[in-house]
Amino acid sequence: PGLWGISFQGAFFDQAGGGASDALIRYRVTVLDPDFVITDAHLRGDPAILPPTGAPFGATGYVSVVESFVPTVNDSLFAIYNLQPPSAVKLVDEILFEGKGYTSLDVQKNITAVVTSEFGIAGLSFVDQLYSQGDAAGGDIPEPASLGVLGLGAMALLARRRRA
Repeated sequence: PGLWGISFQGAFFDQAGGGASDALIRYRVTVLDPDFVITDAHLRGDPAILPPTGAPFGATGYVSVVESFVPTVNDSLFAIYNLQPPSAVKLVDEILFEGKGYTSLDVQKNITAVVTSEFGIAGLSFVDQLYSQGDAAGGDIPEPASLGVLGLGAMALLARRRRA
């Protein structure tokens, strides 16, 4: 099955010398077809900690995008981030709703950027939020390539029957 989603794009950043930059985005994702449920969520982005041009050493701070689905899913949290130091970077994350899909999710996305050094920029220019759908009855949805192979097999059987 394909991924369905939304992109948030813009210049989200924090500069040295001030407090943190913080944003909260809330929305609801709903499956319109009663035969399908949301089976997983994917988060992608480009959090970065950048020194100014010509700086003798790197900037320190962090950028994070943390996501939750309260009250629908109370125990699930996932994130992308860039922490400097200890130089930890995660640009992609996903969560699988094992054993159960959801027809609707309330999404809370928290974006935070902080520069802790005397110079530099902590920033993010995009966040992609994607969701997969699965069969509400619990079965898998065949991929388009699988459907093509099944179709070719069915045509071969029909051709064989006609000859016989």
